[in-house]
Amino acid sequence: MKSLKNTAHNTKVNAGIEMRVAKGKTSGFHHPQVFQDHLDLHKHNKEEVVKLKDRVSSYVEKLKLLAESEDKQGQEFTAQANQPSQHTKLGQVLKIYGDNQVALAALRFQYLAVIEGIKDEWKGMEANELKAISSRLDNANRSLCTWQYFDSNKEPQKAKDEDARYQVMANEIVAMVHELRVKKEQVEPQLVLRALQGQVVFFRQALMLAETAENSIRTLGPVTPAPFTGFQMPPSVAGASTGEQLHQHSGTTSTPTSNYASPHTTNPAYGSAPPPPPVYATPPPPVPSGLPRARALYPFAKTNPPELSFNAGDILTLHTTEGQWWQAELNGQTGLIPFNYVERI
Repeated sequence: MKSLKNTAHNTKVNAGIEMRVAKGKTSGFHHPQVFQDHLDLHKHNKEEVVKLKDRVSSYVEKLKLLAESEDKQGQEFTAQANQPSQHTKLGQVLKIYGDNQVALAALRFQYLAVIEGIKDEWKGMEANELKAISSRLDNANRSLCTWQYFDSNKEPQKAKDEDARYQVMANEIVAMVHELRVKKEQVEPQLVLRALQGQVVFFRQALMLAETAENSIRTLGPVTPAPFTGFQMPPSVAGASTGEQLHQHSGTTSTPTSNYASPHTTNPAYGSAPPPPPVYATPPPPVPSGLPRARALYPFAKTNPPELSFNAGDILTLHTTEGQWWQAELNGQTGLIPFNYVERI
């Protein structure tokens, strides 16, 4: 019988305590103000730790997406450069840029590793210190409710014993709160410096990559598009009847000619009329002077700023000999000359 009474009493006590705990979770636990001040500091520390961890985590995801995008973009430019029909010099430009983007992505992944390390270290505060304080605070809240229950039910000895346990836990929690505050104030500046150092290293190396790529592309010079030399539909495809209809429609039977001048392949004798200069689109860039030279067969007066004037018989130093307009130097001046006005010597 006594055992049944004790069981019923314990059930009643537990129910009363649980009811107070549930109410405290809803409306708040009423701790002594001297303890509550430290709990308010803990709440501030907790919010700051969690918010910073979330911000760093978000930054990590953005860095990862950007690095992956740069790597993919670099590979796409490299693939475009390697297309069989790609212009040779344009392919070189695209490859330089593609390689730069892949290398940039690798640097960003290294910087990402630094930030991920900072995130994991900061996250440790949430997983360790904050979790330990939260668990100890749950026990303190239950002890407070237990003390209040015995005090309200006129059981002074039990209330006194529970109050002593509560005081011990409260002191432990205050110590833990300030240990976390001190650690946060010591560690956070160190993590910020690590992030900045990683950022400085990344930007320095990225700048070096960009400058190297820029200089390499500038050294290649502008891309001179391959000239269009005309187009004529083969009779086997277009059909003779179609061609006749076109001439009848245009009112003429003359053979259409291309608007693009074709270069002369032979050098006529001195004194004959000079051939028309070839058409050029974009002048090639100057390159370091080499040994090749050429003798002018005809006089040439420039009509555009990139060109170089010369007289028949002048000896010119050749800088480039690609395409129909060559880069040459005469009397300290450099410019473009038509290749069919000179002969190499």
